[in-house]
Amino acid sequence: IQQLTSMLRWINDLAPATQRLIVVLGSLAVAAGPVMVLLGQIVKMFSLLSGPAGWIYLGVSSVVALGVALSGTSRDLAQFYENTLETSRATYAQANELRNLINEYKELEGKPDKSEQEHRRLERVMQDIIRLHPDIIKGYNDMGEAIENNITKLETYIRTLETQSELQLRMAYVDYLSTQVNLESELVELQRKRAELASQEEMNLNELNRLINLSNDAKLAFMDYFEAMEELDRLQRKRVDLLNDEELRRLEQLPQELEVLRNTISSLLVEIWPDHPAKYATEYSPWGVWYLELDTHINRELKDAAKRMAEIEKIDKRISEILETLERGASIEEELNRRRSGVAEETSEAIVK
Repeated sequence: IQQLTSMLRWINDLAPATQRLIVVLGSLAVAAGPVMVLLGQIVKMFSLLSGPAGWIYLGVSSVVALGVALSGTSRDLAQFYENTLETSRATYAQANELRNLINEYKELEGKPDKSEQEHRRLERVMQDIIRLHPDIIKGYNDMGEAIENNITKLETYIRTLETQSELQLRMAYVDYLSTQVNLESELVELQRKRAELASQEEMNLNELNRLINLSNDAKLAFMDYFEAMEELDRLQRKRVDLLNDEELRRLEQLPQELEVLRNTISSLLVEIWPDHPAKYATEYSPWGVWYLELDTHINRELKDAAKRMAEIEKIDKRISEILETLERGASIEEELNRRRSGVAEETSEAIVK
């Protein structure tokens, strides 16, 4: 606990750029879960390292170890590559910032006749170095003496950061190369399957659209039939001597209309269900039951269509994940190439700013 408290106090006193680096490193470790057991062993391995440089080295090395540990799990590869790239850039930026300060310190310190402006600049550079590493001033009364006596240690620390930054990228790149072929093969298979399902579903949706239209026509025909039945029942229950001429005419027409409507409904039901008993319908058939079955049947078809669409959406999601993973994995390679071509220094300076 005492060591942890000391470390947290030290982190709190660090420059913002250094604090950002540690936050980025920590964001990977927090997500590790059980992998922290492995990192606990790494802590023991680096227990001999002391001071800020040791803690940074431990943090950076732990991230590399974390990448190795996670490479065999079902992790979010895209996020892993993104975190690795961000961490590596932050580590490299930290090293580059300190290296620039040390180089400028050497140039100004070694200059025999410094102007007043150069003296002020040297003072500022030394303050920035101490700000980044306040521990090196301990035991010294003079900043220049403290820095001069710790130049070798600082350069070793810078080199360590640069090495770890490159290792992070290369470890992720090796992981990317090991999964790239499988991901690309899976992508091709998923795209083939999706095209097949989409083609089939297009036909299914066309059929579903046809059934819905037939169902709508059948429901309207059912309503016409039920209304005609009610009208006939009302007229039949009325005394004949109370019927007017229009009602007498309707009483004569309705049986024929009902027959036509039954035939229409039967035809529609058979179009929806080829083996529907409506093909043998009579006026005593369960018309009301058949009407209720329409919604049940269409709802079942809609649910089946939704399941098929969900399968396509699932494939789309996986395709999107693979494409994102391949894109972010490729960005690891691009970053390595930029480092080797010297472009990375401009990137790191932008990160520091």
